[in-house]
Amino acid sequence: MSFSRQFRALLKLAALFAIPWTALGVVVAIVRWATNPDIGATVPSIANWILSHALGYGALGAIAGLYLGLLLARLERSNHAEDIPLRRVALWSGLAAKDAEDKTSDAVESDETRDSTEASSWQFTAPSALAAKREAVISSVSAKLGYTLIKRTRATYWDSSKDHRAVCTLSKRYTRGNSIP
Repeated sequence: MSFSRQFRALLKLAALFAIPWTALGVVVAIVRWATNPDIGATVPSIANWILSHALGYGALGAIAGLYLGLLLARLERSNHAEDIPLRRVALWSGLAAKDAEDKTSDAVESDETRDSTEASSWQFTAPSALAAKREAVISSVSAKLGYTLIKRTRATYWDSSKDHRAVCTLSKRYTRGNSIP
C-alpha cells in the first residue's frame, strides 16, 4: 500500500472515531448546561460552551482513532483491512485504550512526584493540634450531654452502649482579602 493510501486510511479512521465523540461532546455539554445552574452565570453563551465540548471530545476521538490506526498498521502489517477479524480489531482497540490510559496515569504520577518536591504555599495545621482541639470539643460535648464518648475513629465517637454517637470534624479559618473570618 502506498504512503498516500496509508495516510488517507489513517485519516479516515481518525474521522470515524472523531464523529461519534464530537456528538457525545455536544450531548455532554447540553446535559451539563441544563443540569448545572451555575454554568449559565460563568459561561457567556451556550454556543461557545457546546462548541468547546464538541471540539474537545472530537479531538479525543481523533487521537484515539489515530492511535488505533497506527497500532493496526504496525501489528497487522501483513494483512489487508478486510482480512482482519472484527474481534482482533476490538482487541487492538482495547489494548490501545489501556496503553493510552497507562501513559496518561504515568504522566500524572510524574507530575505529582515533581509537585511534591517543589516548595508548597499550602499551610497545614499540625495533626497534634487538631487532635487536641478535637479532644477538647468531645470532652465538652460529653460533659454537656452527660455521658462519656469513646473514640471510634479519628472523627467519630460513641458511648459504651453505642446508642449515642458523635462526629467531630474540624477546619481552619479561611480569610478572603481583608475580610474578618
